[in-house]
Amino acid sequence: MDARNLVLREAIIPLLLVGVFIVGVVGEILKSTGIVETWLGGEGFRQSFIAAIIGALSYFATMMEAPFVSMLMKVGMGKGAALALLLAGSDVEMQDNLV
Repeated sequence: MDARNLVLREAIIPLLLVGVFIVGVVGEILKSTGIVETWLGGEGFRQSFIAAIIGALSYFATMMEAPFVSMLMKVGMGKGAALALLLAGSDVEMQDNLV
């Protein structure tokens, strides 16, 4: 195995594990508040629009998008809103457009 691969693996895996842990903690906090189910639950234009705005204004690392959206869906986010969040996040992230 190449030394560059080992360095990359040693840099990425701890960050990924910390990110997944943070997503789990945030999920438990959101589960107790009911905010996600109130604003993003169900199917409809309002839920998808809010999710698209959140996705466009937030930055999610590529490897953290799926665990984050999965956690939100378990807490009560609708499928349409989840799709809008994923599509908006990868397409129009403000940080990527400013560079």
